[in-house]
Amino acid sequence: MRAPLSVQDAVALWRQNRLLEAESLLRAIIQANPTDPDALHALGVILLSRGDVAAAVPLLQRVVAAVPDAAEPLSNLGEALRLLGRLADARAVLERAVALDGARAASWNNLGGVLVELRLYGRGIAALRRALQLQPRLAEAQANLGVALRGMGNVAGAIDAFRAAIALAPHHVGASSGLLYALHFSDRHTPQQVLEEHRAWWQRTAASLDRPPPPRRRRGGRVRIGYVSPDFRDHVVGRHFACILPRHDRRRFEVFCYHAAPTADALTDALATAAEHWHDISAMDDESAAALVREHGIDLLVDMAQQTRGSRLLVFARRPAPVQAAHFGYPATSGLATMDWRVGDPILDPPGSESACFEKIVRLDRCWWCFEPEPIDLPTRGGKEILFGTLNHPAKCSPTILRLWSKILLAVPGSRLVMLGPDEPADARYQLDILGEAGVDEQRIILVPRMAQQAYMRQWGQIDIGLDPYPYNGHTTTLDALWMGTPVVSLSGASSVSRGGASILRAVGLERLATSRPEDYVRVAIELATDRDALSALHGSLRDRVARSPLVDCTGYTRSLERAWLQAVAG
Repeated sequence: MRAPLSVQDAVALWRQNRLLEAESLLRAIIQANPTDPDALHALGVILLSRGDVAAAVPLLQRVVAAVPDAAEPLSNLGEALRLLGRLADARAVLERAVALDGARAASWNNLGGVLVELRLYGRGIAALRRALQLQPRLAEAQANLGVALRGMGNVAGAIDAFRAAIALAPHHVGASSGLLYALHFSDRHTPQQVLEEHRAWWQRTAASLDRPPPPRRRRGGRVRIGYVSPDFRDHVVGRHFACILPRHDRRRFEVFCYHAAPTADALTDALATAAEHWHDISAMDDESAAALVREHGIDLLVDMAQQTRGSRLLVFARRPAPVQAAHFGYPATSGLATMDWRVGDPILDPPGSESACFEKIVRLDRCWWCFEPEPIDLPTRGGKEILFGTLNHPAKCSPTILRLWSKILLAVPGSRLVMLGPDEPADARYQLDILGEAGVDEQRIILVPRMAQQAYMRQWGQIDIGLDPYPYNGHTTTLDALWMGTPVVSLSGASSVSRGGASILRAVGLERLATSRPEDYVRVAIELATDRDALSALHGSLRDRVARSPLVDCTGYTRSLERAWLQAVAG
């Protein structure tokens, strides 16, 4: 007679990718013995692996309560708490795990990942390097190291780390997306080189996927649009989308939203209320999510993340809709041969831009961005020294632009530069060293930490002149700066992401601040700093310029986007 099925049998099924059978067996074991820690742990890990994080956490907590000195359940619980955004709790749990078993590489990797998300980059890197000492071929630790280095602004180092992770695990989703996204920040790569990297990713990851023939476009009725995003929350993408979703013409469009993250906040709730159809796909695998889209008969499926964290591009790789497009994430290629369109505008994407992307480009008749400004008073200015500033992510501050900022600072006596820095000052050494090598005293650099939205807006109001980064311009940050009366000098390049500043400045009639040569960028910034009357006039007039511009006309933007969608659906 065969012995009763055991947890080991369930684990064997899991390793054969027979997840549903493994889960069913474990639930039967737990029903017979609700306190079996091995079964609870195995079920928690299976649920975690397939994205059902909320269900995994209580199971893992029961295991930890039953066997508090076991490092592996603590490590898995810490990872689950991280995915739910409970970073402080995750850190405490993972620090217990490494204290109990300092030789377990996975625990050090998970701890490093949490520290990186807490923006404690130096500490995170130390934990990740410990993981790699213990297990040199741990691709996940290499990928997390890439995220940490990018967070500190060391994009070249991040690219090397992501490549190392891909060499170990060619299909590692996070490493692949991390590499492709990081390349947009690099001042060492041309648009064609970036495109080739995306093409290599497509061939390696998505080209060989089984996909049924694309569904046919429905005839008659409203156009069914499906929006897919992990960022339906208080995030730049979520805030942008909140300007559009309530204004969609429901007589012509039926809107489906596919929420691809296990976390939610007040903006998530507001978007869910505004959508006609809301579906949480965070716990679905790509095949199941694609099947759901097909079942809904979506005419146009829109990706809102591209290669950023939480992206579900492999749903789009399965071609669940007859027409697929990318928008909202960032203005560049998705890397998918199954993505038909991406949205651009005439400045971001002049004629010929299609050569740097997989998709056809449907251009709005206005700027790519719109926003609903913060209700915040303008500041009172009057300081004697000129404050230049950038409140963009450190990854955007490339060596090329740091050296140009050095030239500006050295040419304007007494001026200082405000920069968004890591939470721990020691983690800013990469940028500070480049500025120092160019002759800028560290005392002229003011590092400010990431801050709440209102404080961030007020910080922009204290900066006299914004300096746009390069090659990945500030986008939402430029909108915020202009709203707070701070002019921004921008440098355009060969890529679409490097022309965001020019597009936004054109929308408010400040094309003269948009430059295309490094020497002009430096000259315009210096001239603006030395003509105090002209600068004061800009400070006083910018908010009115923005208020009268298309940038705040969310209804007009939505109508323009809808025309683009109809053009895409028509082919």
